[in-house]
Amino acid sequence: MKVLLLLSAGTAGKLLRGGETSCPPWTIDGTPAPTSLIGNPLIEEAYPCPVSALLGNSDARLPRWADVQPEHIVPAVDFVVKRADVELKVLEATAAPEWGKLVVPFERLTEPVGRAWVMAKHLESVANTPALRKAIDEANPVITQFNQRLSQSEGLYRAFKQLRTGGANLTTAQKRIVDSQVQQFELGGVGLTGQKKTTFNDIGNEMSDLRTKFNSNMLDAANHWRLVVKNRSMIVGLPVVVAKRAAERYNRVRGGNATWNAGPWMITSGHGDFAAVMTKARSRKLRKVMLQALLSRGLGGKYDNLPVSWRINELRQQDAQILGFGNYTAESFATKMAKPAQVDRLLGQIKDVVKPRSDAEHAELTAYARQLGFNDTLQRWDVNVFASRLMAQKYAVDHRALRQYFALDNVLTGLFNLTERLFDVQVVELSNSSVSTWDSGIRTFAISRNGTVTSHFYLDLWSRNGQKTAG
Repeated sequence: MKVLLLLSAGTAGKLLRGGETSCPPWTIDGTPAPTSLIGNPLIEEAYPCPVSALLGNSDARLPRWADVQPEHIVPAVDFVVKRADVELKVLEATAAPEWGKLVVPFERLTEPVGRAWVMAKHLESVANTPALRKAIDEANPVITQFNQRLSQSEGLYRAFKQLRTGGANLTTAQKRIVDSQVQQFELGGVGLTGQKKTTFNDIGNEMSDLRTKFNSNMLDAANHWRLVVKNRSMIVGLPVVVAKRAAERYNRVRGGNATWNAGPWMITSGHGDFAAVMTKARSRKLRKVMLQALLSRGLGGKYDNLPVSWRINELRQQDAQILGFGNYTAESFATKMAKPAQVDRLLGQIKDVVKPRSDAEHAELTAYARQLGFNDTLQRWDVNVFASRLMAQKYAVDHRALRQYFALDNVLTGLFNLTERLFDVQVVELSNSSVSTWDSGIRTFAISRNGTVTSHFYLDLWSRNGQKTAG
């Protein structure tokens, strides 16, 4: 399941611009943007125009997800970055250590880049296609290099440090924002010069490419793993709906007349098939194959992430040492409230409490499996199926009978009623005909208070093999 939360265009603009929500002209340093950008959904999302000019009495405008095409991404990213770079140069020349003259314009110039890029990256995670991935790969270096240019601006770094030192009138939240931004400059390499700076930036560029490759390998490995089952004894215990889906998948991919009760069946490593096999399948061999497929995803073969992972670790260590940290862990914890010793202590405390209970439950589960005639040592691929049966026996839990009480709409109604009482807001679902989404199964909701819409969120509940990375 994925949930994407968006502030309304009006709300986001007011938060970042102190009440000003004017629509910036589509120009770069006075030069009009190419006409080919008109109607580009990412540009519209990057520069939300006054809502009153777009939707009359509505106070929010949602992205046109369904209209985004791969060919929109590179031109949009090029434009927002070029425009932001011009504004960055102006800010560097005029920045003063005052909230309204530094932080507000800083957020104003970075916001459009973030809005356009987040929209593209979100589509990569929920509606992935080869063409979309190629476009994002092409745009990725542009984003990386802009972020490096931004984080290594010595003028802005000095201004933020001066604001931190002399910002007596800042609120607690504003001080936290300034402190965090100073830290981001420092972690971004603002203090580096010469070869160290060059190496640091080269590491950043390579890391960006490696992360993209890692995610692509994981998605491709998951999408290409399929298991064809021809022996009916292998699927004993699986729900009929899962068997039907597997037979239909076989017919769709291989062609044929497979049926749910006679097969053949094609099983994937998607969450629906995986959960059903691990908790219901009586075949130990099938469960083992499924678990091993999950644990070995991206290891070996065409989509091998092992060399990618080793290289990422090497670069992280180099990055940390250039910045003056002993290792990457120390660099990572620099931005976190907790420290390594605190984390170790907490994990130790949890272990002390959980381990005895875990051992007792494992012993109980082993004894139960023995009663059912299972005499081997319980392995990871055995635990869930026996735990599911023990729970049904011990607590008289029938998950199929419980489903009627936990229908999706009933759960959402209860969740939203609780949310409304706790936070004094109203949650209303929008009709599919009134919003644009990346898939017909998406549900869209508006959150409002006192009649004013403050944000929206999308509910993306269902897996989509080949398009969605998780959830």
